[in-house]
Amino acid sequence: RAAQRIHNDNLDVLIDAAAFGPYAKPGLWSQRPARVQLALPGFSHPVGIGDMDVRLSDKVAELDADAEPVSPVPVFLEGCVFPLLPSAQMSLQLTRMQLGIGEGSAVFGVLAAAARISSRCLTTWKTLAERVPTAAFFVCPMEAADCETIKRLLLAAGINPARIVLLPASHPRPRDLSFSGVIDVVLDTMPGSDYFSTRAAIFDSIPLVTIPGRMFEERVALSLLTALGDTSSVAASGRDYVDIAARLAMEPKVRMAQSANCRALLQKSPLADMSNYVARFEAALFRAAAAP
Repeated sequence: RAAQRIHNDNLDVLIDAAAFGPYAKPGLWSQRPARVQLALPGFSHPVGIGDMDVRLSDKVAELDADAEPVSPVPVFLEGCVFPLLPSAQMSLQLTRMQLGIGEGSAVFGVLAAAARISSRCLTTWKTLAERVPTAAFFVCPMEAADCETIKRLLLAAGINPARIVLLPASHPRPRDLSFSGVIDVVLDTMPGSDYFSTRAAIFDSIPLVTIPGRMFEERVALSLLTALGDTSSVAASGRDYVDIAARLAMEPKVRMAQSANCRALLQKSPLADMSNYVARFEAALFRAAAAP
């Protein structure tokens, strides 16, 4: 019935905003009730991929932007495809001392969900822990239940439990938590890059270290940092990732200079301008509707 109503409304573009979520309707897409069916950024391999005509992307997130397109065909937004949603940030309201972090210790932030932490992440982070033996790993994913899981993963990788710091379970955990003054360097996950870690790092002007891969979902942080105008902490390899993160942790002047640069860039960047994003999104929808 839903497909018939959509068909009767004579729509040009139908957008999948559920993907793998609990409200996904792959059966509806298979009936093709609209002329063009579009997947949103972040859902580059959506449910019913054969039923999607186009997907939103950009020419940084899409490594082979000039290659022969595959289904669903990318429709490129001008600039970054990811909206940097405005943030009414809430301060963490905890000091390093209250968290049990020693004075003078560098702090690496692990903000992604447990499901994003691969064996490659753990191997790289273990090497980083050895390079910066006084550093702490502050674990604060959005879901409180992920904290213990991530701690177990870090322990299994061989990281000393005394160096793993979890946000207390009693502390509120809003999506817009500010980590200024607690985290020195945010660690992006690999191979899949994490949007929420990158967003938090940019809004807090905290350096984020990332390794872009070849797939769309491996280039999320690169797309956002390129649009911001600072790719100085984008690594070319696992060794480079460790080198960059270690230098930022051990050289406060370098870290503070990068933070100041990020703050200045964000003030004049269109990244957080939702009116600008909406205009670019609308233009992309017109191009999708005109797609053959």
